[in-house]
Amino acid sequence: MRHVVIVGASSGIGASLAQCLAEKGTTLSLIGRDIARLSDVVENCRARGAEASGYIMDVCDGQRMHDFLLDLDTTLPVDILVANAGLGGAAAVASSSGERPADAREIATTNFVGVVNTLSPLLGAFVQRRRGAIVVVSSLVAGMHMPLAPVYGASKAGVSVYARNLQGLLRGTGVTVTLVLPGFVDTPMSRSLAGPRPGLVSADDAARYIINGIARKRATVAFPASVALATRLAFLLPDAVVGAIARLWAPRE
Repeated sequence: MRHVVIVGASSGIGASLAQCLAEKGTTLSLIGRDIARLSDVVENCRARGAEASGYIMDVCDGQRMHDFLLDLDTTLPVDILVANAGLGGAAAVASSSGERPADAREIATTNFVGVVNTLSPLLGAFVQRRRGAIVVVSSLVAGMHMPLAPVYGASKAGVSVYARNLQGLLRGTGVTVTLVLPGFVDTPMSRSLAGPRPGLVSADDAARYIINGIARKRATVAFPASVALATRLAFLLPDAVVGAIARLWAPRE
C-alpha cells in the first residue's frame, strides 16, 4: 500500500497530481483549504480505485501541521510527500507601490513557511526508514528579476534554495527530493492573470511531468522545456532588460 500526501490538492497541479496517482493500492491524504473543491477531488480519486481522504488545513499553522502529519505517518507511513500549496496569480501581482503589507506577509508565509511546515515534521521519519520521496513545487521564475511580483519571486527563490539544501542534507539516506519548476500551467491561479502565458501546459501534463520525475528520482523537473531554457538565458541578461520584458506581461489597469 503506497501512501501519498499532497498539500495544496484542492485544484490545479495538486488536484491533477492526485487524480493521476489515484489507483487501487494507493492511499491519498489530500490537504487543501477549499472544502467543496477538495471534496470533488477526493471523490474523483475514489472513483479511480484509490483510498482517498480530504483534510482542511492551513499550511501557515505550523503546530497543527506538525501534529497532523505525524499522526498521518503513524497511522500509515508516508511514501511520497508533496509540498504544493502556494499563493500566486493575480493575487501576487504588486501595485506600483508594492504589495499591501498584509498580502505580502500572507504570500511569504504561505509560499515559503508553508513548505517548511509541510516537510520538516516528517524528515526524521523518512530518514529513519531510509526511504521516501519528497516533492517541492516552486516556479521557473524563482530567483529571477520579478518587478511585478517581488514577494512572490522571493518566496519561490527561498523554496528552491530550501529544496536544494535538503537534497544535499539527505544525500545517501535513501530519501529523494525532487524540485519542481513549472512555467505557466493552465490552472485557476494562472487564469487570473491578464497578460499572456507563454508555453502554457495543462495541469494533467504538469502532473505527468512530476510523476515521471519522481519515478526517475530526478533532482529537478522543469517544464515546459522552451520556457525553462528561456529562464536560464534570462539569468545572463541585465536586470533592466529582464524587467522591461516582464512589464510587457503586466496586467492592464
